[in-house]
Amino acid sequence: MDEKTKVTRFFNMWFYLGLFSLLLGILLDSYIDRLNGGWLYLAQIGIELLKNIGIAILVANVFSFIIGTQQFIDFIRDKLINIVISKNFIEKLNRDERKDMLKSILKPSKELSSIYSGITRYFDRYIEDSLNLFKLHYRSGFTLIGDVCFDKEANKVKGKIDFNYRIYKVMGEYEKLPIAFENDDCKLIYTKITTENGEEKVIDKTELIDKMNMEGCENIKNDPCIKEGATQIIPEEFKKYTQLDILRRIEEMGADHWYLFSYRANYPCDKLTIQFKCEEGIEVKNCIIYGKGEHFKIENEISKITVYCNDWLRPGYGVSILFARKEAEITS
Repeated sequence: MDEKTKVTRFFNMWFYLGLFSLLLGILLDSYIDRLNGGWLYLAQIGIELLKNIGIAILVANVFSFIIGTQQFIDFIRDKLINIVISKNFIEKLNRDERKDMLKSILKPSKELSSIYSGITRYFDRYIEDSLNLFKLHYRSGFTLIGDVCFDKEANKVKGKIDFNYRIYKVMGEYEKLPIAFENDDCKLIYTKITTENGEEKVIDKTELIDKMNMEGCENIKNDPCIKEGATQIIPEEFKKYTQLDILRRIEEMGADHWYLFSYRANYPCDKLTIQFKCEEGIEVKNCIIYGKGEHFKIENEISKITVYCNDWLRPGYGVSILFARKEAEITS
């Protein structure tokens, strides 16, 4: 806006009308002493009203001019942005309001939408998954330590595995502790819970139940590969803590000459380490990573293997390791 336009906007019709009303009120005020009686009182009211109207119009004109300037608009815009992006403002929004805000930010371009209309559903799904992050349970320091041996009594290769990880309260609650198996020759030996101050408790082994009865573990019970599953609940006296360390020991029976360890995550996890040692006569034959494989590192030394990842892992990633007796021929 140039200087001439600014002057024109300020000295407009309302400015002159306000100035005229004010000056007329002052002028009439100088003649009021010539009146007397009831007319004097009415004249005083009218003159004061006229002057106040003039002042009000002038003030309104000044504010109207200021509000229309770019500096004022930028000032208000910056203030509104600071309010909208503030933590307190966002926390007061309900789920639908947050979703609408994300949709205004995360949306495909008009060009992309015109090429493929279905892309909007992908963005909506991504937003829905992002909002669910507030309800997900997380794990950290996930470590699997295993030994692979040959069970002479069963005449099968067997794996003994310790699952170690830390869980946290989310929305004031702990997750149920699920465990699921893809075959019938697996069993949970025990579960041990440890608090941050060293208090420990071993939970009695839960009998394996049908996966369709695993209330609260829909991501597991809806998995068609799972044959058996169980859940355990955090004891009441441990729910006062903000984090807990979990140790779960399981045994898995393989076949007569081979054993396939398979793990697929159902929860987000920060860092993962898997270590297996084989007894004499058993070797590591193969290792496959599912999901974000470029972030994993594998150290394979025939009789032992270490798989680790120092990044966040999303649900769905998996690791499969094949072990077999040396004299056994593994064909694809």
